[in-house]
Amino acid sequence: MKRLYFFTSILFVSAIILMAGWLPVSAENIQQIAVSSDEPNSGFSVFLPALVNGTSSAEKNPPAETDPFDLFVNSVTNGVSDQLVGVYVEDVLAMPVVQQPAGNAGYISSAPNTITQFAAATNFGTTGLLAHNTHAGAKFYDLEIGQEVDIILGDGSTKAYRIESIRQFQALEPTSPYSDFIDLETNERLTATQLFYQVYTGEHHLTFQTCLEKDGNYSWGRTFVIATPIY
Repeated sequence: MKRLYFFTSILFVSAIILMAGWLPVSAENIQQIAVSSDEPNSGFSVFLPALVNGTSSAEKNPPAETDPFDLFVNSVTNGVSDQLVGVYVEDVLAMPVVQQPAGNAGYISSAPNTITQFAAATNFGTTGLLAHNTHAGAKFYDLEIGQEVDIILGDGSTKAYRIESIRQFQALEPTSPYSDFIDLETNERLTATQLFYQVYTGEHHLTFQTCLEKDGNYSWGRTFVIATPIY
């Protein structure tokens, strides 16, 4: 039990602090992942078919699927069936998901509109999605209870979830990896490890995590948006 406590504590406090917008991208403990110019994005273009000899080019060449969700799925698939590659919430976000480098549980991508999967959560049977609130995490504040969330795997298959709760916490020492937290709804005080167990363990679920900004302090607190599977 001591080894488990130490393991989860170190992984969680690393990730929860490195979420903060104040952390420089060039910090020594952050590994950089190059993002190619053709990285999938959440924008979609619509093209009108041109007429060719009285017949639309669309009739001669049937158009690819133009549904935004299908376009997004096609843009992120990579053939790896067990890898999470994208997250979609209708009218809110459509973002690719990257993995943390091995051994770097605090890594969070600084690429625009990109979410990072939290490896430590996977070890407990849940799915954690991390983003800086100065980057992709800003869109997490548009998530609402009742919304459907679709995750996309590398083979193009999808899984549906529904947002059930949104929890927010104040970090008593925002820049400390040993900070305790105050639940803003119940005023309960929690250690980082206790907070980890509340949002990342139990029955399988999806947890979005980003920092909570207040009075210009981008690491003042933490926000967790929790969604459960739709069967």
